[in-house]
Amino acid sequence: MYLSSTAKALLGQAAFKVLAKAKELERQGKNVLHFEIGEPDFDTPGNIKDAAINALKKGETNYVNAAGLLELREAIREEIGRTRGFEPSVDQILVGPGANPMIYFALACVADKGDDVLLPDPGFPSYLAAVAALGLNPVYVPLREENEFRMSPEDVSELITPKTRIIIMNSPQNPTGAVMREEDVRGLA
Repeated sequence: MYLSSTAKALLGQAAFKVLAKAKELERQGKNVLHFEIGEPDFDTPGNIKDAAINALKKGETNYVNAAGLLELREAIREEIGRTRGFEPSVDQILVGPGANPMIYFALACVADKGDDVLLPDPGFPSYLAAVAALGLNPVYVPLREENEFRMSPEDVSELITPKTRIIIMNSPQNPTGAVMREEDVRGLA
């Protein structure tokens, strides 16, 4: 079967290999604590199941706005206002099918093949997978222990070139859990 160069560039995530091994150990009767993919260790709450069943019974099975349900985006805006002290416009809120495709889409919107993308090292594996799939150049920003594994504006500024199109910074940082300080975020901006 023919596979495009784009398909060949797709990287799997090691966490799913670890999950497969953990499931195999469980089948052997071993007790395993799961820390590999961030999946909850509890069943979906009843109110969520009931809401999904009721939506199906009411025929709410059609396409919605590509940005997500308006009611959901409004609820997200209110939550951001309550927890972060500002309310974005609902037009600034996009609901997607998970982090991986949204990372890919965001990079595809702002960078062209051969452009540089600054990303944290260590970092969320999906960043590198999307960068590779799009033919972008990963430029690693070291997350240093002496900086509590936060991205340093000084390290970033040394790595920026005319080919840099995006800096990926997340807080809390995955996998270290480091939280950026306001002055560091301002320094990056």
